Amino acid sequence: MNEAERRKVRASIASDVGRWQSGVQTLTRATQPSAKLLDYLQEDLDGMQKELDRWRSETEQLVQKMRREQKYTPSSFLQILVFLLNSFECTLHALLHKFIP
Repeated sequence: MNEAERRKVRASIASDVGRWQSGVQTLTRATQPSAKLLDYLQEDLDGMQKELDRWRSETEQLVQKMRREQKYTPSSFLQILVFLLNSFECTLHALLHKFIP
């Protein structure tokens, strides 16, 4: 291969490298916004996951609180009142029989 052919090959290679370099730069510029979008999307997903975890935790706490409070529903409260009333009636009858035979 003579010197002229070598220069021609080098020029061709340099031209190819230049096109590749230009293509890579164009590709990098084109994908940069997408990469930023994916970063923001990941941050949003992380934030939403934390919020979901917080809501689930709060829901579980409220469900437990509701179950504890259901033990003291009006019907059970009414049963307690009826029991107390019966106790008072028995005490009252005992006192009445004691003082009024």
